[in-house]
Amino acid sequence: MHPALKGCVANLLKMLTYWRVRSAFSSVRRLALERNLLFLKQLYIICNETKTMNDSHFRLTEILEKAHQEEILAREEIVFLLGLREKSRIEAVFAAARELRSRHFGNRVFLYGFIYISTFCRNHCNFCYYRSVNAHPVRYRRKASDIIAAAQGLAESGVHLIDLTLGEDPLYFQDQGFKPLFQLIKAVRQTTGLPVMISPGVVSADVLSGLSEAGASWYACYQETHNRELFKRLRPGQSYAARMENKELAGQLGLLTEEGLLCGVGETSQDIADSIRAMRLLKVSQMRAMTFVPQKGTPMQSWKNPDPLREMLVIAVLRLAFPGGLIPATLDVAGLAGLHSRLEALSVYFTETPQNTGSTTLKNKDLELTKAFHAVLGYNQGLFENARLKTEFYYQFLFNVPVENDSISYYSTLNYSGGLITYDLDNKGTGFNYGIEITIEKFYSRNYYFLLTGSVFDSKFKASNGVIYNTLYNGSYVINLVGGKDFKTGVIKTSIIGINTKFLLMGGNRMIPIDLEKSINAGYTVYNNNEIYKSKLPDFFRLDFGISFQKNKPKYSWKISFDIQNVTNRDNTFALYYDNDTKSIRKVLGLKFIPILNYRLEF
Repeated sequence: MHPALKGCVANLLKMLTYWRVRSAFSSVRRLALERNLLFLKQLYIICNETKTMNDSHFRLTEILEKAHQEEILAREEIVFLLGLREKSRIEAVFAAARELRSRHFGNRVFLYGFIYISTFCRNHCNFCYYRSVNAHPVRYRRKASDIIAAAQGLAESGVHLIDLTLGEDPLYFQDQGFKPLFQLIKAVRQTTGLPVMISPGVVSADVLSGLSEAGASWYACYQETHNRELFKRLRPGQSYAARMENKELAGQLGLLTEEGLLCGVGETSQDIADSIRAMRLLKVSQMRAMTFVPQKGTPMQSWKNPDPLREMLVIAVLRLAFPGGLIPATLDVAGLAGLHSRLEALSVYFTETPQNTGSTTLKNKDLELTKAFHAVLGYNQGLFENARLKTEFYYQFLFNVPVENDSISYYSTLNYSGGLITYDLDNKGTGFNYGIEITIEKFYSRNYYFLLTGSVFDSKFKASNGVIYNTLYNGSYVINLVGGKDFKTGVIKTSIIGINTKFLLMGGNRMIPIDLEKSINAGYTVYNNNEIYKSKLPDFFRLDFGISFQKNKPKYSWKISFDIQNVTNRDNTFALYYDNDTKSIRKVLGLKFIPILNYRLEF
C-alpha cells in the first residue's frame, strides 16, 4: 500500500474511534460505524504486516548478498537467519549455502570411517548415552588388532579419514596412561595411510603433544554450547574453560580441531550466534551441528525430540559464516520411525576361509545390515525431587539377520558371543524380543543418586531350518541397582568421601546341553542338538562396592579409592565344556573377589 494511503487509513481510524466515543448515534448508524471501524482496523493491520514482510524480505536479501560476497556476518544477522520460519525464506538460505559449498568444494564427497574403540567414560553428561552411571549401554574396549583390521577395511572401502571415537575412558586417565592409545594411532596411521581423528576428551598438554607425535591429524572436542549456564546443565562437574583451552592448545601444537554444537537442548538463536563467534576466534578447522537424540537411561531421555529442520538451518548458517570450512553431515541420520540397522561383529565379515586351491576368501564380506523394527509404549511419573518412575513395554522384530546358508542349521548371529565365523551366511534369519522394563531413578542431587531397573522379557530367533528357538541371551529377567552418596568433609567442605555400589542379578544364558556319553566316545565335545537353548545356566549375581576419599586444593586435587568387585566371591558360570582329560563336563567361571586400590593426582 502506498505510504500516503496508509497514513490516510490511520487518520480515519483515529477519527472514527473518536466519533464513536463522543457522539450519540442511532443503533443503525452505530452498527454501520462499527463495521466500518472493524474494516479499517483490519486494513491497518494488513498495512503494517505488509511493511514488516517487505522489510524482512529486504533484510534477508541483504544478508544473503553479504554472505555471497563472503563477508563476515554480524551477530544480529545470524540471529535473524536462525529465526526464520517461512519455508520459502529458509529455502533461500539453503540455496545460498549450497552455492557457497559448490564454490569451494564442487560436488566432491568426503567420507569418514567411524570406529568406536571404547564405550567407557568417566563423565556424567546429562545428554550422553555412555555417561558413566548409565547401566543400559553395552560397555566394551575393542582390541587393538580388531581396530586396526576395521580401519584397514574402511580404508579399502574408500573413506578419507579414520575417526577413532571414545569418551574419557578411565583406563587411560587412571590406570595405564595414554601410551597404548599413542601406539594404536601410530599403527592405524601406518596401516591405512589416512589422517586419523581422535576424541579422548580433556587431556594434558603432554598427551596432546603425544597424540600429534603418534600421527593424529585431528583433535575432536565438542563444547555442545558456548552458553556457560547451559554447558553446566549439559556437562555437570566439567570445566567450560578447560575444554576451550584444550582446543586452543591443540591448534598451537599443529592439530586440526573439530567443534560440535548440539541442537534442541534449550539453546537460543543468540547462543548459536555466540558459538559461531567462539569457533571463529578458536580458528577451528571443522564444525559440526547435531540434532539431540534423547537417550535411554539419561536425565534427558524424556526430552522432546527437536525439529530436524533446526539442525539443517544451523548447518546452512554455518556455511554462510564459514564458506570454506569443513561442515560434515550429521552423525545421527534419521530414517523411518522405529526402523534401525546395525553392523555385526567384524569377525563376521572379515574371517578368511581357506579354499581348496590354497587361497583364502572373505565369503561373508557382502552381507547386508541386520534390521529391526522397534515399538515402545512408555509412561513417566515424577516421584519426588529429581526422581521419577518410568515404565516401558517394548517389542522388537529383527529381520535380515545373518544365518548359516544350510536348510538344517540353527546358527544365527543373534547368538554370536565371540570367535571367528567360518559359516557361509546369508540374510534370511529373523528374531523378536518383547518385555516390560520398570525404572526408578534418582538423579544426582543432594550428594546422592541411585538407579533401580527391573526387566522381564522373552527373546527368540528363527534360523535357516525354520524352527523358532530361545536366543542364547534369553535369561528372562534382569534386576540392576546402581547408587552412591558423597559426604563433604573438612572445615570448608572441600574434601569428599564417596560410597558407591552396584548390584546385578539376571537369568543365566541359554545353553545347548553336552552329551557326556557321546563326548567320551568321540574324544571331543558333542552337543545334544535336540535340546537347543531350552535349558539355562545358573543365574548371574554380582555385588560391587567402592569407597573413595578426594581432597581438593586450589591448584590440584588427589583421590584415593578402594573398590571390591564381586564382594560375595560368587562363582558365576559363563559356559560349560567337555574336558577329555578328566572325561567330565567343566565350567567356565567368571572373576571372583577382586580388590582394587587406586590413587590419582590431578593438576
